[in-house]
Amino acid sequence: MPKASKKPADFKKAKVKLGKGKQQASNATDTSFKARTIALPGQRLDRAFATPDEPVTAQGLTLDEVILRLRHPNAGVRRDALGGIKEILVVQPARDVGKVLRALGGVISDDDSGVRKTLLSLVGWYLSLQDESSLTPHIPLLLLHTSSGLSHIFPEIRLDACKLVHILLDHVPSHVVGSWPDCPAGSNNILEGLRLALGLQGDTGTTMSKTGSEGRLTALETLLAFLKFALRRTMDVQDPSSSFAGPAPIRNSSLQSLKGKEREVVGQVFSPGEYGYLAGTHNWAESSSSTFWDMSGLGVQGSGEDEQQITQLTTLYDQLAPLLVSTFMESAPVAFAPNRSNATSVDQTATSLCLVSASLTVHLAGAIRRDSGSDRAIRQTVFAFIRRMTPYFPFPSGRAAASTTLNGLTHGFEMSLAFASLVTLLLPATPVMTLPRSLASQGWVGRVQLINEAWSKIQLSSAVTSSGTGDISEEWAIGEVADWISTCLATTQDVTTAPLSSAAFRALLPIISDLIILRQKRVQTEDLSVPEPSSLVGEPFISHLLRSSSSSATRTAGDENLIDLVLIHEDLQSSVPFFLDLGSPLRHLIKIWLESLPKTLWEIGHKNDTATTNILEFLLRIGLRGRESFVAPYSLVPHTIFQEVSAKLASFFHISHPTRGHIAGPWIRLPNAWTRKLALDVARVWTPYEADLGRAVDLAVKGTDWERYWRK
Repeated sequence: MPKASKKPADFKKAKVKLGKGKQQASNATDTSFKARTIALPGQRLDRAFATPDEPVTAQGLTLDEVILRLRHPNAGVRRDALGGIKEILVVQPARDVGKVLRALGGVISDDDSGVRKTLLSLVGWYLSLQDESSLTPHIPLLLLHTSSGLSHIFPEIRLDACKLVHILLDHVPSHVVGSWPDCPAGSNNILEGLRLALGLQGDTGTTMSKTGSEGRLTALETLLAFLKFALRRTMDVQDPSSSFAGPAPIRNSSLQSLKGKEREVVGQVFSPGEYGYLAGTHNWAESSSSTFWDMSGLGVQGSGEDEQQITQLTTLYDQLAPLLVSTFMESAPVAFAPNRSNATSVDQTATSLCLVSASLTVHLAGAIRRDSGSDRAIRQTVFAFIRRMTPYFPFPSGRAAASTTLNGLTHGFEMSLAFASLVTLLLPATPVMTLPRSLASQGWVGRVQLINEAWSKIQLSSAVTSSGTGDISEEWAIGEVADWISTCLATTQDVTTAPLSSAAFRALLPIISDLIILRQKRVQTEDLSVPEPSSLVGEPFISHLLRSSSSSATRTAGDENLIDLVLIHEDLQSSVPFFLDLGSPLRHLIKIWLESLPKTLWEIGHKNDTATTNILEFLLRIGLRGRESFVAPYSLVPHTIFQEVSAKLASFFHISHPTRGHIAGPWIRLPNAWTRKLALDVARVWTPYEADLGRAVDLAVKGTDWERYWRK
């Protein structure tokens, strides 16, 4: 039987000849052509119901769609979604504020650093566009997300949460601080989160140590910003970053309390032209004692909220003090090493850590001292910090320390300023005198006796002992600070040394005032000619003031401060124990300053209405009291001043030039009508002491709308 034929194979591989390519299959599709890409718009049912004016991103996504992408598992998509939110909010910033803040709050704890960095930039930009009223209903939820980030297990997320708190403090500080320190302990989630971030509570392994010195600096700076607003709001403590730069002493300063009361009633009590007062007819002393010069309430403590505030502040300071001291001890050798000439990022971070540690000590210890009075425990911790700072004082102005801060000062100057502020915390609180009813009959003799008795009850300790070796007396520390201030205010021939800026001068003023008021020596006899150590800073202060330009910010701030000091000194009813001894060199300098006030008014002219108003108000008060009320030799205002100032004031209104004829003075160019009226009131009060002043005003107001007011 023959064999069956072989079945043909289904697939037969063709042999390729050498040098020949593979042949194209018979059923192959030709793909050699090219076509353009066709993009079809999304076709969704909800897009058809969207309003025509609803903004969309460049990809055509609405706000809801972009927010939904914040939950995407890919970090790049989440970062692009934040950019899409900003793209929509640029068109409509006030759109769905609550929805936007809820969405952004959920991204605070994102595990990608790029997403968190984009979030911080977006939140800072977005909050600056919104009114606080529109943010108020939605901020609590954002704060809950922020406090959750502050307690996160990853230190990088806690660090970015601290940065977010700093942003919120810049825009909505009242919501972040809340009622602290009036609230019960542990009720402020943000503060508790900052404590956890700094390792002040709970497990020490959750500190910012893993993020390095920069992470600790960020957390401490955030806590400092928190405390600044809380203390300014609840205790009416002046913010160092508003009226003056740098950390300043926060004590129970009667001078600062006077400024607030004094400014409230200026312009409402005296108006000789309107009410028909004449020089000498108004009993200024009685009005001052009954209206706004009564300071008997200073230092009086409440029973409820004040005690709770002190408890909160003391608890926080007790927890924070060891960290602040250790931070300074670790950073100071790096920041202020004498052999370092090149500024590096390490030097800058170390310098900032030293500054923020000192600033936190000043604010917390000062606030506690302000309310609780003499607290020996606080004095010991403050002195412990001073002992660590003493080897570096005055702090050098190297390249790292010479960089300018946000306050316009160098780090070196701010560190020296912080040291001086801490030293003033060791000073005894300014006592408040109890004024007897018989003081009016005793006059200056009785007042000086009361001042000596008030200061004699407060003694400077010879040394404040702390743990460790070596003691530093308070007298020595005061002398060091006074020498440094004198050096800052003194003239220098070195062209490489920058002159003292107006911001630095304003920062020194609270310390200068405290040292001038302080009576360090205890006078046991009735010999009032013994000089006081207030001249150590008082002489350089007034000399620097007289050298400054009349229109400068330095002269304006210094004049205001010196005016307040003179008014306190001259008020027999004041409860502030301040008196310059008869042999003090400051008396002669104050006389020169009083004689220079008309010249200052002339040179300021219409350039600075605030400075002009301050000087005119002071001259009006002095003139209304009358020459006879300033008793020599106790008073700082000598009788010769009245005629000299009156004669010089005439040129402020009108000048009779020998060749150019009649020239109007700066008074006619004052932009504020109220200031012009105040100047005419001053002229009316001071005219009895010099007739030329009245004739100059007659020529100045002739033919103007002010002629009728002057003729009253």
